[in-house]
Amino acid sequence: MRSFEQEQQVKMIKIVISISKGPEIKIPNLKGMSMTDITEWVIKNKLKLEFKDKYDDSIEENAVISANYKEGDVVSEGTEIVVTVSRGKLVMPKFSSYNEFKEWAEKYEVRYEEQREFNSDVKAGEVIKYSYNVGDTIKNNDSIVVTVSNGKSATVPNRS
Repeated sequence: MRSFEQEQQVKMIKIVISISKGPEIKIPNLKGMSMTDITEWVIKNKLKLEFKDKYDDSIEENAVISANYKEGDVVSEGTEIVVTVSRGKLVMPKFSSYNEFKEWAEKYEVRYEEQREFNSDVKAGEVIKYSYNVGDTIKNNDSIVVTVSNGKSATVPNRS
């Protein structure tokens, strides 16, 4: 049996364990690839993939606008690749209500501004007009002006 002093003299052994993250994966030019090619490449390299979409009048529909990694970056297995794909030109659709328009604009990051005016023919809260007609192409970074009715104007009598 060892004494306390003998136990203190026992040498400490340091063990180092290295765990591999797997092979390094070099990001290709994703902007030059189709969605199918990107999907196949991601599966082959055991990565995760998320596609987002965005309207862009300068990039054709289904072409890659951007990705969260650039060509030449090195990632490891399990990394999530986020690719934003063009929906093509933004064309003004028809809306049945102001709320429907706002939901669409927020979903697709379309800038808009609201103006209000009195209108005898349009109920309060309903759209009088948009600055774009249905079918018009909206350029990148343009803002849609929505004119919303305050309802009928009221005349306040002068009590002087």
